[in-house]
Amino acid sequence: KALLRDGTTTEERRKQLTKLKLELNSCLVNWITRFVVAGGFSLIIELLSKVLGNPESLAVVEACISCIRLVLNSPIGVKSALENPNICRTIIQTVATCGVQSAESHENPTEWNQMKKISTTALDILTSIGSVPSDGHKLLLDAFNLFDSS
Repeated sequence: KALLRDGTTTEERRKQLTKLKLELNSCLVNWITRFVVAGGFSLIIELLSKVLGNPESLAVVEACISCIRLVLNSPIGVKSALENPNICRTIIQTVATCGVQSAESHENPTEWNQMKKISTTALDILTSIGSVPSDGHKLLLDAFNLFDSS
């Protein structure tokens, strides 16, 4: 929950997410299960939606997307994603936001490359969710419809 506190700085969030990313990259499936059951996965999605569009939070967005991708490498992560209607909408919003920001930052190659990496990973996440038989495809279509109507 410290990640969502208003007083938490971007740098503190980035450091915490970097530690989490390392843990997710090397942990056992039962650790990921405990993390998801404790609400950690939903918390990352919530944080991502909170910081989107803030150019100063680009490193946090990148870390959130990386953590989401790592959680989705486990069966419990996929199941949790299918049960969370906000995940696809938030990931679609991430792709759209990075597209707009990258168009605005074409003079800064480092930032542009970071946004390209975020968008690529976000699209990989959407592809993974959409390829889950029946449920994933429907969840993805519903999210695109909601995004299109907003």
